[in-house]
Amino acid sequence: MIRIKAKKILLVAPEVFSEPLIGKKNEVKHVTSVSQIFPVMYDMNPDLIVFDYEHLGPEFERILRRIRTNSFYNKTKICCYKPKAERKTDSLLQTLGVNYFLHETVTPAYTDTCTRNYSLPESISMLFKSAVLNLELQ
Repeated sequence: MIRIKAKKILLVAPEVFSEPLIGKKNEVKHVTSVSQIFPVMYDMNPDLIVFDYEHLGPEFERILRRIRTNSFYNKTKICCYKPKAERKTDSLLQTLGVNYFLHETVTPAYTDTCTRNYSLPESISMLFKSAVLNLELQ
């Protein structure tokens, strides 16, 4: 079970799920462009940032390093959505500062108690139910 309490959430992903969930809570910001990440982070100081790994591509490591070297964002939790679990990449990202992973498919060799099988819209909606609406994932 992933249990995250966050009041302010920044979602960095393409348009993937319904807008009513974001519209109800003004503490949730959705960013689609890499150039918008840091201005929005500075304005809202999020408790949780959800990144789509495939959407950011090679920029993701640079963004993680920049966030984690800034002491202003020490208490910010980072969640990364990846379509496939890979031990090497996941361990590198965890070293760089990712706190939680959401994987669409998990290989049999890679089993983690914090990893679940969900599609991207379902994963993000489950995360929002947990973080924003304070419901437990089971």
